[in-house]
Amino acid sequence: MNSDIERVGQRVGAEMEKLGYDEVYVDKYGSIVGKIGSGSRILLYDTHLDTVGIGDPAQWPWDPFVGKVEDGNLYARGALDEKNSTPGMVYGLAFARDLGLLDGFTCYLLGNIEEWCDGVGCAA
Repeated sequence: MNSDIERVGQRVGAEMEKLGYDEVYVDKYGSIVGKIGSGSRILLYDTHLDTVGIGDPAQWPWDPFVGKVEDGNLYARGALDEKNSTPGMVYGLAFARDLGLLDGFTCYLLGNIEEWCDGVGCAA
């Protein structure tokens, strides 16, 4: 992983380890991978950990690195991005395992990076 995205991947990996994922590792592309189960049916949950750059800062009506709440709505870079689904996936798979809902499955959670630029996140 590169830049600050490495810290995001480390945090996601730490949560997976805390929740007892069977395997947690960084793949050759820099994405974090968590595995639960060893069944014959395979499920892949894909989420991305990066956020697209800001482009020209002068085009933003406010500081793009500081969100704002207006009329009950959150406006922030990445606020409606796929990254916000990552915690639900990480915890949801662990809860499903604990409830016995994943018997017969091998589940992978791929927290990929750079899917918006090079498309290498799911290249495996």
